[in-house]
Amino acid sequence: MNDLEDSNGNSLLVKDRETVGAKLIVGERILGLVDPQTLTRKEFESSPELLFHGSSRPFTFSRDFDYHSKEYLSIDEGSSATSGFGFYATDKENASDYSTVRAGLSTGEKQPHITSILPYHARCLDLRLKSNPTENAPIPKDFADKWISYFKDFTENPDRYANVDSHMAPHLKDADADYLKRLKEISEGEITDLKKLLHTHEYPSPYWMYTFANFVLKEGYDGLVINEGSEKSKNKSVTTFVFYNLDKIGTYETWHKEPEATN
Repeated sequence: MNDLEDSNGNSLLVKDRETVGAKLIVGERILGLVDPQTLTRKEFESSPELLFHGSSRPFTFSRDFDYHSKEYLSIDEGSSATSGFGFYATDKENASDYSTVRAGLSTGEKQPHITSILPYHARCLDLRLKSNPTENAPIPKDFADKWISYFKDFTENPDRYANVDSHMAPHLKDADADYLKRLKEISEGEITDLKKLLHTHEYPSPYWMYTFANFVLKEGYDGLVINEGSEKSKNKSVTTFVFYNLDKIGTYETWHKEPEATN
């Protein structure tokens, strides 16, 4: 029997998968149990909770980073946001692989650029399969339904395209309409992966990735934990941490920065 079959080996109906889907995922996790502000640099760098971000060029972490900025979108760091615009981190080996490949493509460098960060009390939804965390679980129906409803309401907001170039707005409206049709088509069946839900298995960073990040935050999560393909080996599964609330993560310097005085 697999996770989507009943005790007799029969495939579960869609209506039965709502409960099963929620049970399949690892679920809610709190990342970062030790306050990084209490750690020395040596303790910080040796923490078992340390995560790493690989980039194509030297990168300075900032909690004020703007994912809408031209600076972000004009470099290859912004070329892929398969699970929403946010800060992506993983283990050191895979961060190094990502950096080496991206740096080679953009600048020809072979030296990886890696930034180490620690989360603290970051509430994350882990969408990996509980019985085998090297695989992603089917998306819980409740989560998918909430996203579809949120996105539909958001596209009906007359101000959605207010800050978009007038020449781009019609194309974005068409893309949103097409995505809504696809969501309706897949909503009644099993959604096997987050990329299928977000349609990023075909389009790496569609405009609604901004909307999805806001949706996850609205649901009370600071980020997600998922498996993605390795930049170096597409057949390799890599655990990826995506943080949308940057206040919950930081480098050693970030966590030990003196707070700015207020008037």
